[in-house]
Amino acid sequence: MLARLNVQLRRGPASAIVLCGIAVSAIVAWFDYRLGPNFEMAIFYLPAIAVVTWYVGRSAGVFTAVLTAGFWALAEWATRPAGIEPTLFIWNVAAELLFFFLAATIVSVLERQTARLRVVSREDELTGISNRRAFFGALDRAVEWGHRRRAPWALAYLDVDDFKQINDSLGHGAGDAVLRTVARTLREATRQVDVVARLGGDEFAVLLPQTEPEQAEAVFLKLMTLLEEATRRQGWSVHFSVGAVAFLESPDSADAALALVDAGMYGVKHAGKAGMTFRVWPGPLETAASEFQGGISARRMER
Repeated sequence: MLARLNVQLRRGPASAIVLCGIAVSAIVAWFDYRLGPNFEMAIFYLPAIAVVTWYVGRSAGVFTAVLTAGFWALAEWATRPAGIEPTLFIWNVAAELLFFFLAATIVSVLERQTARLRVVSREDELTGISNRRAFFGALDRAVEWGHRRRAPWALAYLDVDDFKQINDSLGHGAGDAVLRTVARTLREATRQVDVVARLGGDEFAVLLPQTEPEQAEAVFLKLMTLLEEATRRQGWSVHFSVGAVAFLESPDSADAALALVDAGMYGVKHAGKAGMTFRVWPGPLETAASEFQGGISARRMER
């Protein structure tokens, strides 16, 4: 329930969240007025400020905090003891305003740090693209979507050929530069909805949701060409082995889908590297897997 509420708030209009927060603060102020000065209500103003700050931003949170301090001041003024010094009342209002302002600031800092941790937990540190965890989450969703909607999608598994030799001959700095170039090329040449991930070492994956087989093959061939061109411009003698599958129906699991493209990639490796296998997967997993192991028609790239 809380997770669903969190999603709704993140998708909701910012203006509506701010207005609701202000309305809640006004309601709390009304209760503050009705209950009188003997019942401390300051803590009950904080949830509205916190929610607005978390889901809309620091500026909106501070704005809500200022209005909330005004509501509190009105409630306190209406129920103030007779003969209270104006200076003391102003001091209390200023202290309450500072309290609400600090609350909004702290929540804002926590939200930014939490957002950053969410990004870091799903982002590859070296290349900035999705990491293994984020990729498998996206792959699980693609498999489930394929089962429910029978929508076609495609997956490719890419390995940098002889990457160890690059590290040994040019150094790890050059190896890191190669990986960053591969990641940037893949990301810039694909759609926003596509998932480009580094699975570890020199292994990458590209997931194309809702993509027909003809489109998928064209995209993967284009990516191979762009990768070869990008690394050649840098003076690196780098090539790639790719296994790719277009799924008309989803296999039983994400692991099964990855096993198919992994087998295709190793088929290219065994056939001499620097190429791509591409197959359309329409039927039983056992049939498709045996075809991969038998060596599918590999498209060679010019060296």
